[in-house]
Amino acid sequence: MIKKLEWDSIFWGKNIFSIPSDFNISDRKYILDELQSVDYDIIQCNVSLQEKCKINFLEKMGFLYQDTKIVFEKILCDDIFLDTYDVAELNDVSELKILSDGLFTYSRFGSYPYSSAKASLFYQTWVENAVTGCFDDICLKISHKKRIIGFVTLRILDKIGSIGLFGVSKSAQQSGIGRKLLAASSHYLKMHKVKNLHVATQGENLPAMNFYIKNKFKVNRIDLWMCLYR
Repeated sequence: MIKKLEWDSIFWGKNIFSIPSDFNISDRKYILDELQSVDYDIIQCNVSLQEKCKINFLEKMGFLYQDTKIVFEKILCDDIFLDTYDVAELNDVSELKILSDGLFTYSRFGSYPYSSAKASLFYQTWVENAVTGCFDDICLKISHKKRIIGFVTLRILDKIGSIGLFGVSKSAQQSGIGRKLLAASSHYLKMHKVKNLHVATQGENLPAMNFYIKNKFKVNRIDLWMCLYR
């Protein structure tokens, strides 16, 4: 049941494991036995705020609250798309990494037990893996005067589109680029017969939450990140 996150463990230099969110409290003994058998630094679990019994169960085992995850949802309509976007390619990776550096200040990876010094590199690696299709499926970009000023990474799973990273150059913020990135995402997903878009953000990221609400997203669910440290 407890699974090691190999990529995460290598990147952060820690033994990181995960308990699936659909675990059953009746498996308490099995979970406790596994906890004693694994050599971990971090064990994480993403659990719904509505599942109070699971939260209490994790707390009794020593798990601590780390972060809140707000998942927004939007049903995509048949709006006419008038702006221009492109699919990011390998030769865009360097520019995308520079753009993303220091952009994601609201992050559960920016403090203990992770390394704030490596958090920016984490997101730079994420956007590169989206361009290559190793993590998210694709990265869309919006450019101005041949410079990338915004990007969004997308994944399609079970006919639901999900935004992974959503970034706007600091010099282009408050200029409507975010709205254009959402429109580009909707356009791309509808071309692939997807009509439902999800995006998650941290509970402390009020600007992002207000932005999604303003653009007709609704809260789909609220999850808590619970972690056990050694």
